Amino acid sequence: MLTESGDRNANLVHVRTKYIAVPDLVRYVFKATNLGKQGLGVPQLLRKRYRRKTPLVTSIDIGTLITKDPKLHGGRPIIAGTGSSVRRIAALYKQGYSAEEIAADKPHLTLVQIYAALTYYHANREEIDTDLAEEQAEYERLVALHKAATKK
Repeated sequence: MLTESGDRNANLVHVRTKYIAVPDLVRYVFKATNLGKQGLGVPQLLRKRYRRKTPLVTSIDIGTLITKDPKLHGGRPIIAGTGSSVRRIAALYKQGYSAEEIAADKPHLTLVQIYAALTYYHANREEIDTDLAEEQAEYERLVALHKAATKK
């Protein structure tokens, strides 16, 4: 495991139980990975121009995160690529869960997807709240039916 040493010289890297100078480590990696066959030498590896120039951050079109399909969930909005509906996320949010807690509870969803669902909910609050109220009324109707059937 490679870790930078905080208590030693900044030019040393901790490799398992030894400290190795960075140029020695670069030479070792150079030999171990056959970079010489690619036309790169140790000095080129140390130069700044061979470092990553593209940013690691990617942008996401948030319009693609929520979809509606009449064939899925009765046309209700769902998080794209999953079976999770926006109303499920909204229900958890209304129960007091934060976006981070919802993401922890639903590991198949990313925090970005959770926030996209919450954004959709806030933009279409009346539609989602009506849907949740109808679902709650149906639940209470079924509970009453079950209680009546079990009393007989």
